[in-house]
Amino acid sequence: MRKAFCVAVALGATILFGASQAAAVSSETDMLLQLLQKKGVITQADVKQFKAVIDQKMAEEAEIDPEHHHTVQGVAKRLDKLERAVTEVRSGKEPAGKVQLSGVMEVNATAGRVRYKDSVTPDENSSDIILNTAELDADAAINDHVSAHLALLYEEDSTNNDGSGIVVDEGIINLDGGAQLPLYLWAGKMYLPFGYYASHFITDPLTLTLGRIRDTAVIAGYHDSVFDFNAGVFKGEVRKTGSSSRFDSFVGSAAWTMPKGAIKGLALTTGLSYTSNLATSDTLQGRLATANEVTDMVGGYSVFLHMKYMDYSFDAEYLAAASGFANGDMNFIAADNNTPAAWNFELAAELMPKLEAALRYGGSSETGGYRHKDPATSMAQSQVGGLLAYDILDDTTVTFEYLHDEYKNEIADDLATLQLAVEF
Repeated sequence: MRKAFCVAVALGATILFGASQAAAVSSETDMLLQLLQKKGVITQADVKQFKAVIDQKMAEEAEIDPEHHHTVQGVAKRLDKLERAVTEVRSGKEPAGKVQLSGVMEVNATAGRVRYKDSVTPDENSSDIILNTAELDADAAINDHVSAHLALLYEEDSTNNDGSGIVVDEGIINLDGGAQLPLYLWAGKMYLPFGYYASHFITDPLTLTLGRIRDTAVIAGYHDSVFDFNAGVFKGEVRKTGSSSRFDSFVGSAAWTMPKGAIKGLALTTGLSYTSNLATSDTLQGRLATANEVTDMVGGYSVFLHMKYMDYSFDAEYLAAASGFANGDMNFIAADNNTPAAWNFELAAELMPKLEAALRYGGSSETGGYRHKDPATSMAQSQVGGLLAYDILDDTTVTFEYLHDEYKNEIADDLATLQLAVEF
């Protein structure tokens, strides 16, 4: 039990504080351990032993975690979580219940302008306040190797603004072999492992607009600290004209993460993914000339790179059709313009512990490049923008974003968004 207790404290301190602020965290860790000693949770001998374990763990985790989040928890909240974790491990009890609830809510205020370059059509100005996202996640630990994930989602937009439209966004059963057998199996409705889509921005990158696929699938894979491979099958909403109704669409991905410590302070992940049915992406389904049918199945691929060094990060992704769609399959693709592609590049920096800035450059080709009435399916030829995000309180972030889009049909969009988001 003593060994388990030490591990719990070491991991708890590492998770709560984050290795990227090791110098500042050392004093906070010492303060929390002293408070726990005064409350009688641990002894002075425990303090010395735990500090040694924590220092060792912090050194091992000194490389920046690729999954960076702004939110900084208050000392009181950190202490409460650490104390509860210590008490539960010491008593041999599991946390109350097997189901953990979490979620996010985002409220957006937007102001935009559509500019027509023909010098005749007047500009169009707009503004709005919407509940951009309301998501509730439930994660259940069934046993040591089986878990379940359920996500309910509501997104307010021009066609869903009456309070209806709550959907089961994801429902996944996960089988995991654990450290001794690092294999996993996902089954259920999910966002398929095609594309990377990493972004600091409120607005989705164009790569996601083109390639995101949500479907019911079975995915099997292998994962360790360096490699992650997976492959699976799904039916897909879009079929080849005249084909039978069976699941014959394929998806797979491979990623490599540089071992920690290989280059001090640098975290790097790169990878690629492929699907045999790009037409079934959320956006392309809505651009089919014939509902749910294409003349020929067309695959798609994505390559990405993520790097983080100290307080700076860089993300790059290119996603495209592997070959051309048949003439007439897509109603935004001309006869000589049938291999859609999109790209996104983002550079971000943590200016202060709670303040982040980011820049974006993105674009697309052979997607028509026209602005549609539904911006979610519009693929700009080029997109540039900037962002500032500040954590005003624990798990509470205010973000300002500005984007400028250029379209082929002599239209330019300017959109400013102010978002208040909370996580729980």
